Amino acid sequence: MKTLITLIFVLFIGIAAQAQNNTPEVKVEVIEMSIVTETVVEATKEVKDTQVARL
Repeated sequence: MKTLITLIFVLFIGIAAQAQNNTPEVKVEVIEMSIVTETVVEATKEVKDTQVARL
């Protein structure tokens, strides 16, 4: 009988402790992203300029 009452008491305390969850609601920022349908590639002219640094 004592074991049964102890078990019920422990379960009641555990459930009561879990019910005290007072965390505030977290607001989520929404980021709107669009789909890119075209890509533009710009041609760049490569300039080879070799420089040597001497110490």
